[in-house]
Amino acid sequence: MKQTVFLFVLFLSCCGGVWGAFNVTLEESSAMIQYVGNKWIKTDKFNLFHGSAHYRSEDKTAQVVFNFTGTAFYFYECLWPFEVCNYVKLDDEDSVVLNLTDPETEKWDTSDPPPPPNVPSDIRSQRTGLSDGQHTFTMIFGNYTVLDALVYTTEDNKDVAHYYDDSTSEGWNLNDPHPLYNGGNHASSTDVTASATFNFTGVAVYYHSSLWPFRVTTVLQLDDEPEEVLDLYDHSVPNSPGLPTVESIITIGSNALVDAITYTKVLSDSTATSSDPTDVFPESTETSSSDSGSHSSQAATIGGAVGGTVGGLLVIAVIGAILYQRNRKLSYPDLTSRPTNSPIANLITPFVNSSRSDSTTGSSTQAQTVTSIMTDSTSSRYMRKGGHNVALSRPTPSRWVPPPPSYAA
Repeated sequence: MKQTVFLFVLFLSCCGGVWGAFNVTLEESSAMIQYVGNKWIKTDKFNLFHGSAHYRSEDKTAQVVFNFTGTAFYFYECLWPFEVCNYVKLDDEDSVVLNLTDPETEKWDTSDPPPPPNVPSDIRSQRTGLSDGQHTFTMIFGNYTVLDALVYTTEDNKDVAHYYDDSTSEGWNLNDPHPLYNGGNHASSTDVTASATFNFTGVAVYYHSSLWPFRVTTVLQLDDEPEEVLDLYDHSVPNSPGLPTVESIITIGSNALVDAITYTKVLSDSTATSSDPTDVFPESTETSSSDSGSHSSQAATIGGAVGGTVGGLLVIAVIGAILYQRNRKLSYPDLTSRPTNSPIANLITPFVNSSRSDSTTGSSTQAQTVTSIMTDSTSSRYMRKGGHNVALSRPTPSRWVPPPPSYAA
């Protein structure tokens, strides 16, 4: 993918399998290097710099943080005709002073602009014999913070990135960190001859950039496909200079911008069609090393867990429905299923005594009402009102047992 408005050229190649240790060289523009603090600038091109370019900052909070996996580490920098020093440290060790001043030059007159370096870039600090694992190199502000190139030795050739800067423009700037940048940093140029080339092996590529409150366009091209003009202007705000207004997102000129690039690769030992996205920006220092077999295993495990959970919930639901129906039947008996001649369980036949005083005659009448149900082979007798025992013909059989009468005579 080439951007025709960048002077800065970013090159990435994914190496094939290599046995044994090898060195990886990172220029100051590497996305694997994290720059902390403000006022980071890319200096003018100079032939004494490693790769002809250089980053520096005069911000007291400026730091360089680089995470790597390997057994050795080398820091490259020029020597300067004035006092330049940094503090460097590896992992949790104490920091040490790194003097980058050329002792054979005369003292620089501070009233003049800072002169360029006078000794070519070379190894100024190194550590070898490290344990093969994850390490962190940190550079802390002394009176400047400067970085030319880093080299580390590793046996892990997965996702190794090589960055080359063969630009000739002096217009590239590393912007101050901003939360809307992807990874916190951003590079830009207004030089119409600037371009950046990113080579990758994969099946997809994504270009990240913020949106701006003024007219910003850039041009993208993938392989030999036609060029595509990309509008990065935030049309929801007035056109005026300023910081970005929309967080860096995946998007597909007058300005050239590089925030982050994401590409998708397919592992060579993959037995499935899954792919891993890889982000390339300052804070992305860890890459996935799991293969598609582990993805398939995890998918099977997750699928089994989900299936078992759903099945268990269905079983619980069925059991709950059965218990609910059974409890409902016990609470509300189905009277239609009771046999005709079966007595109601625990039926209480009331024996009622009633007394009434006739206030008008002054006499008192005692009456007794007895309610009973007599059943034999020939007839049924019912106690009628007033207690007169009269034989009645057998009533038409009913499926219901009549309730006992209860009233005063």
